[in-house]
Amino acid sequence: WGDNEDGMQGIRWRGDKAEPIGELTDDPTSAWSINDSGQIVGASAVNERTHHAFFLHDGKMHDLNALIPQGSGWTLRVAQS
Repeated sequence: WGDNEDGMQGIRWRGDKAEPIGELTDDPTSAWSINDSGQIVGASAVNERTHHAFFLHDGKMHDLNALIPQGSGWTLRVAQS
């Protein structure tokens, strides 16, 4: 996690520099795991009360809830490895 003027955000280190990983919305993101390929999983707030699990690949963040049937009653809140 890193801290900026908007609050907490997920970061990754590239050399000696912290790089924000982005977010699903304008709300905070937390990175939970990164693999040897640089793919990142974690949680991103989508509003004040709800987080969605994400997968970051090639610089694009994917909401993992898009992979489950809408109306299933499930919400994937955090991804970790």
